[in-house]
Amino acid sequence: MKSHVFLVVASLAVLSAVLIFADALAVAVRSYRHRRKRRNGTYGVVVDCRGNRLGTYLDPFAQHARGARVHTGDSPWTTPGPDAWSGWAWEGFGTTEEEAHAEANRLRRRYVQLLPWLGDGAEEESADF
Repeated sequence: MKSHVFLVVASLAVLSAVLIFADALAVAVRSYRHRRKRRNGTYGVVVDCRGNRLGTYLDPFAQHARGARVHTGDSPWTTPGPDAWSGWAWEGFGTTEEEAHAEANRLRRRYVQLLPWLGDGAEEESADF
């Protein structure tokens, strides 16, 4: 009788230990994924009318699915100048700097192609989209 009671108690102890270990593993995996997401963030690259980088930054709280955008006029990335393109800048986002730079350049080339009257001083490039 004593051996049966010991076997039941030992089995419950092992089962409890396995459940505690499984729960601790699940919490650790969830915590690791959360920390990894929080660390990555989204890169942003801003280019001018010639395709030169005006700035690169890492926004740790931004969403990865953001699209490229255009800066004109009162944006801190633009400076007024003599030609029509000097007041324009394009910003791209991506998981890497290269991806963000390519996105900003793609949008810049699209503007050069679709708005030729603004292209006085800007180089004409073929769009690859």
